[in-house]
Amino acid sequence: TVVLTFEQIEALLGFAPPAPAFADAEWWTSAGEANNRHTAAWTAAHRSAAPQLGARIVLFERLS
Repeated sequence: TVVLTFEQIEALLGFAPPAPAFADAEWWTSAGEANNRHTAAWTAAHRSAAPQLGARIVLFERLS
């Protein structure tokens, strides 16, 4: 499991995620929907994302 703050994610990306990433947990978890390249990125790395919006963190866990 890797836990990243929103600030760490922004530093890794070099830009801020879009506004829905900060307010809508489904932005992180809707892998099956079309045009969700962001979700496809961690899914391709065999990870799931579990945001905790109030704490401003995201847990990335290895898929089995």
